[in-house]
Amino acid sequence: VLLKVIELCKTPTTPEQLYLTARAYSFLGGPYAEETERYATAYLSTDGWKGLPQRTVEEEGILINQAAANRACIVSDLAAAEEHLGKLEAAISHYLEAYRLEPSQAMYAIKAADGMAQRGRKEEALAFLRQQKKSRYYTPVDRPGRWGAAGRNATFQELLNAHILKLEAK
Repeated sequence: VLLKVIELCKTPTTPEQLYLTARAYSFLGGPYAEETERYATAYLSTDGWKGLPQRTVEEEGILINQAAANRACIVSDLAAAEEHLGKLEAAISHYLEAYRLEPSQAMYAIKAADGMAQRGRKEEALAFLRQQKKSRYYTPVDRPGRWGAAGRNATFQELLNAHILKLEAK
């Protein structure tokens, strides 16, 4: 299916084609890292696909800017491709950019910290992750429940704490 998407986009030139092609190659994984890098970079040089959701919505008790989240997703795809290609400093930079765009996503911060640790900068990675405890997303939030049962969203906090423990143990 993904290869069919790529085929239908032919030589992508529009933001829509570049987005779909970059995402398809990203889902195909490491063997397609160069293609992901090429098309994600090309997409990010455009104003973006205006047909993607652009609103602010609430998800699990957190307000999400969909336009920023869509861009962060492509930046993260680019970072993953760069990581696979051994371009670790560029990958760290792009994970940090994705995190700046979508600060509620702890995984972007964690991926950046992983890159730092891989480059031998474990203490910098730990300091960076500990600093994220000051983020407004670190404190669990109440979320509306389905069918009337409310709950708490502590995903950011749980992911961050678990990863700090993991890095400390190395």
